Parts: sequence; structure tokens; C-alpha cells
Amino acid sequence: MITIKGLHKKYGGIQIHKDFSYSFEKGKITAIVGSSGIGKTTLLRCIAGLEEYEGDIHIEGKISYMFQEDRLMPWLSIVDNLFLPIKLEGRPITPSDRQRMEYLVRFFQVEEHLSKGVNEVSGGEKQRLLMVRALITNPDILILDEPFKSLDENLYTYIYKKFKDYCSTTNLTVLFVTHHMVLAKGCDKLLKIA
Repeated sequence: MITIKGLHKKYGGIQIHKDFSYSFEKGKITAIVGSSGIGKTTLLRCIAGLEEYEGDIHIEGKISYMFQEDRLMPWLSIVDNLFLPIKLEGRPITPSDRQRMEYLVRFFQVEEHLSKGVNEVSGGEKQRLLMVRALITNPDILILDEPFKSLDENLYTYIYKKFKDYCSTTNLTVLFVTHHMVLAKGCDKLLKIA
């Protein structure tokens, strides 16, 4: 699904990745762990095509990327935010898109927030809405940078379980950066970057 061979990445004169190679398996959840500043987010950005790099990255399938930062647009409604990836694809929103959105907001328990403004929802609610937006286009590969950081322990445990159930039923390939080792150890694969 994703094969990396000989990845080299520098910022200025600082070497972030040197001759890095790895293969991510289709339908598996891979947690990427390592100390702060080691290059975890940079690796995700290279895979998603958001950074220039040397080496080869081969990808099969459509990618969706969920950034670490809150990227809900405050001038858009919640619903328009959720449909933004579809609009960016340059296609109209179909009835099946609306059905998918309705399913996802129920799945992640955010349906009651659809009529609110972006500034009226909590950090944890925003995180779940961002998860819905990341899945709205039905991607083959989902890249997540610290996806559960804004959730309290009880909520992220519950949401993570539901998220894993969703992934297993859809055969979604997932790469996510986390500092939470309990979540990381519950994944199919663990990639430690040193």
C-alpha cells in the first residue's frame, strides 16, 4: 500500500531522515512513535506529498490527512467544514455523500453539533468533527497526526475503540503519530523512529 525506499529529508542543514525505508501494510493501523522533534510529522507530510524529499515513496490508493492543529474554518458552518474535502475535489455533493456524512457523525457522536458554529464546540468535539471530515471522501489511506490528543481519557478510549472497529470493517490503512503508548501498543503495527 505504501512503500518508502531511501527517504532523505533535510531542513536547512539539519538531517531529519537519512536513507529511511519502510513498508506500510494494507488494512493495518500503524502507530508511529518517537521523541519530540525526531521527524514523525515530517514523515507523514512526505508521504502525503506536502514536503519535498529525496528517495522514493510509492502509494496505492487515495490519501486523507488529518493535521495535528485544529483546521476547521470558523467562517464556514460545521456542515460546510465537513464537506470541504469534497468541494476541494471540485465535484458536487451527492446524496450518497450526505448519507455518508450522516453515518459518520452518528458513528463519532457529533450529530448534535451540526447546527453550531465552529467556536461553539469543544476541543474534543472539534477533534471528532475533524475525524469525520478526514473520512468523508472514503479514503483508502488515512494519515493522522496526534488524532486523539484533545480527548479526555474515557472519551479517547471509547472513540479509539470505535475508530478501530471502523477501520477493520472498511479495510482502511492508517498511519498515525501518537505519544500515547497505550494507544500505540493496541495497533497492528508499531514503528519507532529514533
